[in-house]
Amino acid sequence: MKIRNMKSSTHAKLLRTTNILNTIHFRWTQADEFFKREAEAITRQNPDWDYQRERQALRTALSEIAQRAKKAVDVKLASTKQTQQAMQYLQQQQQQLQAIQQQVQVGHEIVMKRAIKQLFTIG
Repeated sequence: MKIRNMKSSTHAKLLRTTNILNTIHFRWTQADEFFKREAEAITRQNPDWDYQRERQALRTALSEIAQRAKKAVDVKLASTKQTQQAMQYLQQQQQQLQAIQQQVQVGHEIVMKRAIKQLFTIG
């Protein structure tokens, strides 16, 4: 049961991580568009000012932030993948233990039947 809960927890983390990346991209686009709108409004008042250099600086800064966030997400995804692999291994071990338990139980029943049979044939 714990393994099943771990699987759903891992899946939820993966979804949250994907949502984080989508949010970062959305916010990046919003910031760029906001800057562009505001800069165009200012350049209408002062046509000598060109905002392209500042916009490029903003985009560079936003890209650096997005890259750092993506690296953090990549680390999280690698961790999630390792967790999934560990869960698969634990599931295999659990299945093997259950198989061994069944074999031991069957073997125990056979031994008990033989012991009872010997007990009644001796007397």
